[in-house]
Amino acid sequence: DGETLSASNTSLMASIAETIYILWESLGPSIAEPENEPCYNFLLDAFSGAVITDVHSHFEQKANAYLSDDNDQSINLLTDNEHALIRRDCHRTCAALLRCAGKMPPRSVQGLASHLSHKLSSLCKQDKNIRKVVNVSPHLALLCLWGKTDDVALSLARVISQAFECNGNTSFPFDSNSTISNDGVKTRRSARMSSSSERPISPITIPELTPDVALTVLGCILSGPDPSCVAARGSLLASRISCEVIENALGKAMFFADFILKSNTNRGGFTVEETEISLILSACESYGRLALHKEAMKSG
Repeated sequence: DGETLSASNTSLMASIAETIYILWESLGPSIAEPENEPCYNFLLDAFSGAVITDVHSHFEQKANAYLSDDNDQSINLLTDNEHALIRRDCHRTCAALLRCAGKMPPRSVQGLASHLSHKLSSLCKQDKNIRKVVNVSPHLALLCLWGKTDDVALSLARVISQAFECNGNTSFPFDSNSTISNDGVKTRRSARMSSSSERPISPITIPELTPDVALTVLGCILSGPDPSCVAARGSLLASRISCEVIENALGKAMFFADFILKSNTNRGGFTVEETEISLILSACESYGRLALHKEAMKSG
């Protein structure tokens, strides 16, 4: 009930949520063995329905309350550092809950799919300073765990690619129903192939993020040390399609940077907005990180 969800000791709640996930993760594949079915059913019964969605929503709202100016006297009495600590604890709780959801069949977690879509969509409408402190890597990591890795990659790649199209003349070479064959030719996925390779899941709309948000999220996934980033990164790197579309999109930033340098040298130069430079630098950094991760995988 509401009184239970008010949990003012955010640090304790974060530790409890993380401990539950760690214990669940420690069971590994053995949880699926027939003799352990009662244990698995117990966990499903405890977390199925709207439990995870409701608790996640509560702590997400709590984090937002300590992020914006609020008329709540108890909030205003706290220092900025105390605000930051509470937000961090709330984000830890939310991330751990999403990792627990990744251990469950998507359809057993009511309302979470639409909640994730709304969260991602609303992020683009937030103030830039707020977007900087909101980490949606756990959200995308969950979608990857639920079999939507290629959809996540295609969504991010499409937005990033469009940001570096010169005068709109370069069209994005992939769409959500396409894949890459061994010889590099784009082919159309059949419904039979899709149904056999992806786990059943409630419809999830992955909103189109703005380029700066997409690059921030991707940069966090490629460099973040927390379990959510590691999980999302592992899923992206394990998918050839995801790697190719992300690499293709980030590669456009390299060409765009070269285009700017040559234009400034040969044609007297032109003005480049600071935001454009920031996007190029962010994309180039992620391109390098992706290349390093791919080489590391080859080396074992």
